[in-house]
Amino acid sequence: MVRLLVVVVFGALAACADDAPAAEGEGEGEGEGENDGDDLDGVDSTVGVDDDVFPCDEIALWPYSVVSVQHPLRVHFRARDEQAVARTLVGHLDEAWNVQVTTLGMPAPYTDDFSSTLFACGADGRIDVFMIKGFEGAYVDVVAAITGTPIDDYAPFMVIDPFGLYGGEYLRPTAFHEFHHLTQAALDWSDTTNVYEMSATFVEEVIADDRDWEFTLIDLVDNVGWSIDRDDGYETNFMYAQALYLIFLQHRFFDGDVEFFVQMWRGLVGAPNYQDALNVLLASKGTDFVQTVPLYARWLAYIGAEHDDGAHFPRGDTYPAIVRQPVVDGTVTVSPMVLGSAYLETTIATRVALVSAPSADYDVVVQMVPGTAGNGDSDGDVLTLPTTVPAGKTLVITLVPTGVYDINDRSDDDNDVVFSFTPP
Repeated sequence: MVRLLVVVVFGALAACADDAPAAEGEGEGEGEGENDGDDLDGVDSTVGVDDDVFPCDEIALWPYSVVSVQHPLRVHFRARDEQAVARTLVGHLDEAWNVQVTTLGMPAPYTDDFSSTLFACGADGRIDVFMIKGFEGAYVDVVAAITGTPIDDYAPFMVIDPFGLYGGEYLRPTAFHEFHHLTQAALDWSDTTNVYEMSATFVEEVIADDRDWEFTLIDLVDNVGWSIDRDDGYETNFMYAQALYLIFLQHRFFDGDVEFFVQMWRGLVGAPNYQDALNVLLASKGTDFVQTVPLYARWLAYIGAEHDDGAHFPRGDTYPAIVRQPVVDGTVTVSPMVLGSAYLETTIATRVALVSAPSADYDVVVQMVPGTAGNGDSDGDVLTLPTTVPAGKTLVITLVPTGVYDINDRSDDDNDVVFSFTPP
């Protein structure tokens, strides 16, 4: 089964409202009081829980639970003194539902009330959330596919540790992040892994207004040569950090509005992957996914307190800066993946020429940042080589495909691009 996680090894944080059916008799307005439906009878569980447990088959390990009176949600916990935290988590998940589903229009997650014990999780059809103290992570997985629909949708459940790195002041953004995975399961559970994590992290920063996801950007600036859609198997926080690409789209093409984000996810229902869904949205802007990548790489040149100009990312001055490789005279080789970039900085005025490129399958886009004032989009210029570049300029080198790009055919190969720098 696919798990959509908050990265554990590095300690990272990682659709109309009525689209999905709620379990009968449940949902908003349910019950007579705040605790109607709670299960608080039992004895604390002291049995160890493995990280890879399938909790739906081990319900006895969670003797207690509390429910939402607004939505079909049940939070399970293992010790009576965890009840207050469980109730707090219910509150955060209720807020996430109200914001993401009711206000923004993401699909409501499916319940698992299938009139069949084969697919049910828990004692009823509510969406089950399992707290595991000491797990130091969170993820969403699925119980079963929804039958009778034309899309790849599933009924989900959640596992979360609200006591450690993701507890306290961080529990709310974590709940928003993981709740977004619940909504993703109602639309498309078979897209590329990176879109699930970059999207959930986008929700953390933009929707939950979190300020603690930004440490993930360290793994972006340290790996700018990687393709922006690389799945690194959760070895780093790189996939989470690419929420910055969605923030770039939000402000560069969609006037700061998040509606494009919801449209992208709804577009996944009829598109092979998220990049195809974005192409539909970007067509009205005169561009497509691949064409946005060099511009995104240019915007990244403006992150960091030293480089932020107040005209790009709203909080760019708080982000870590891209490291530039200084160049004077001589030959320099950079080795980005396709849709990856490299950043050089001229220390003296120099004439730049392209010595060799990987193949005719790729274009090498070279941009100078800042650009020439009065030259249109003067935050950067696309250069035609050879040309002379003044001192103190950043050169942004991005490798883009010349033909049709399919994320499912991409590779992690580095590609050598050789430049010469000579006196003008």
